[in-house]
Amino acid sequence: MFKETKTNMHQEIFSLKGLHNSLKSAPRKLLAICVCQILLLVCGVFVGHGSAECEVRLPQGSAIEVDCNRCRLLGGLRWRDVFILFCGNGTICLGIYAAIFKDKEYCRIYGLAMMVFAFIVGLTGILTGLEVPVLEAAAQAVGPGLVDCQKIAYMMVDNARNHSMLYGANCLLDCLGALYAIWSKEKFDMDDVVASHARSERQFNDGL
Repeated sequence: MFKETKTNMHQEIFSLKGLHNSLKSAPRKLLAICVCQILLLVCGVFVGHGSAECEVRLPQGSAIEVDCNRCRLLGGLRWRDVFILFCGNGTICLGIYAAIFKDKEYCRIYGLAMMVFAFIVGLTGILTGLEVPVLEAAAQAVGPGLVDCQKIAYMMVDNARNHSMLYGANCLLDCLGALYAIWSKEKFDMDDVVASHARSERQFNDGL
């Protein structure tokens, strides 16, 4: 009877250790994803700075066009950029903290936040991507004599395309962050279960 109980306990521990080993690299990958998210977030905020943009309008009964009389330079950080940097990096730091200090609650919060961000950023990427052909049509409609305006119009097309690709990459990283946060939480739970089973086995052996 004791032998059978001990054998069953060993089988449970080995199966738990197998699952534990399969999740072992999850926190390290979560940490790497968080670092990539910070780098991409900083790049995304500064993409397009130093260029210019003009207003795009759609006159009634006419095709879309670039208003060459209403252009402005894009330079320096705006309040929106600062807000995105602080909120984005603050949320990502939750994931870094969870991965380093094995905090299950922060893993859960970070994972939920990443699922929300993935939806918002993914939708923004799709909408920005849909703007590209519209801006291209507006840029092509600029008269040949307006060289500077045409240059700015195509600059706007490039900015929209670049932002769309960055949003896509950010959405992918957010999805991976949510996934590895879930796996990291499972790994931390497994750490507790394996430790508990090891204590139980020691107590069982001591009682024999």
